[in-house]
Amino acid sequence: MRIPIQRLSKRAFGGADLKIIYITSISDGLVEDAPRAQPFPRHLLAISNDIQGLLFRSAYSFPSSE
Repeated sequence: MRIPIQRLSKRAFGGADLKIIYITSISDGLVEDAPRAQPFPRHLLAISNDIQGLLFRSAYSFPSSE
């Protein structure tokens, strides 16, 4: 899959069936022609696809603020 992002930050599957790929991009360190090289700096993209992600449950837990 090709996407027009020069500087990826994170990728994750989501949605009820885990078939949406969420991708975030950053703008740090982009070159001067960044608008052409990366038309989506500092964005969150959601791409639907036929590939299902895997559900991940962290072994770590964070204390509740309550």
